[in-house]
Amino acid sequence: MSLSYSDGWRREGHQFEKQIMVKEPVYYRHVYAGDGSLAGVIVDYELADDFHYELTSDAWKMFSERCLKGDDELQGFQLFLTSHPGLFAFEDMLKAENIDFKKLTF
Repeated sequence: MSLSYSDGWRREGHQFEKQIMVKEPVYYRHVYAGDGSLAGVIVDYELADDFHYELTSDAWKMFSERCLKGDDELQGFQLFLTSHPGLFAFEDMLKAENIDFKKLTF
């Protein structure tokens, strides 16, 4: 059993988009399957002790529909992080909304 979704995505040959800065220190990237469909999203917190969250495409869609507001995904995510300050606000919201995710720390 894989500890992370990204291990499976790499084994399956999925394409990892370049990181996009949402709001310092938060970055995110989409992961696409071979057919171009969204496989998932990785949200990175670039700190001295880095950690990141991995969500399947269904989980990300659920988060986007319930929590993001704005004209586009990036703008909505920026607004979310601005209006929900705190290092673990994203994680807390995922838990509050019962959205499945995997968290990895480095």
